[in-house]
Amino acid sequence: MRSAAELAQRFGAYIQTHLAENREEIEKVHNLHMTARDYTDVYEKCGLLTPKTMLGHCLHLNAREIDAIAAAQSNVAHCPTSNLFLGSGLLKLDRLLDAGLAIGLGSDVAAGPELNMWEVMRSALAVQKARNMAEPHLPRMRPNEAFHLATNGGARALGKSATIGSLEAGKEADLLVVDLVSLLPYGKAGPGLDDLSTEDILALCIYRGGPHATLETYVRGHCVYRAPNCPNPE
Repeated sequence: MRSAAELAQRFGAYIQTHLAENREEIEKVHNLHMTARDYTDVYEKCGLLTPKTMLGHCLHLNAREIDAIAAAQSNVAHCPTSNLFLGSGLLKLDRLLDAGLAIGLGSDVAAGPELNMWEVMRSALAVQKARNMAEPHLPRMRPNEAFHLATNGGARALGKSATIGSLEAGKEADLLVVDLVSLLPYGKAGPGLDDLSTEDILALCIYRGGPHATLETYVRGHCVYRAPNCPNPE
């Protein structure tokens, strides 16, 4: 682990690892590193907490660990579909955000069922709704907040807010073109698109979005996918 930290420092590389994903894992780390204050302290002592470190999960952190991650300016990948699939726990998102941590959404598809980021956003919303049932004082997460974690939040966590994460002049044009009509519950027979607010459209994309509704996919401004039924391909 120390060698990995040294290599990352030498080459300016990113470090990605998991942290506090489930309680059994925490217990095993404790048994292996009994002199460490906690799980996060193991990474600290090895020099693995850096501004270019991405920590997956972070479900079961204590206050000291959160403060240490914030002080190191390390980042968190929230993987709600994986966490629900494995029954690992519910992320206390508000605590991490209040500490100033940069958080993005991830699929953790090696341990989860889904690569579709719309589904990951749905799961992020479901996790916070579940917490709200047990802790009514917690505010409900809104669709635009989940979308932020999947876009600007991820860009900030990667230290790339200047180039990705939003549609602005000078940034890389990574985007989807979505067929909104296919997302309407009743298709063309239901309410028209003109009747929908921006929040309505975003909620439709998150709760009903997926590959079936994707017309085009662009990476750095270049079209890498175009659906056969895409109108006006040029």
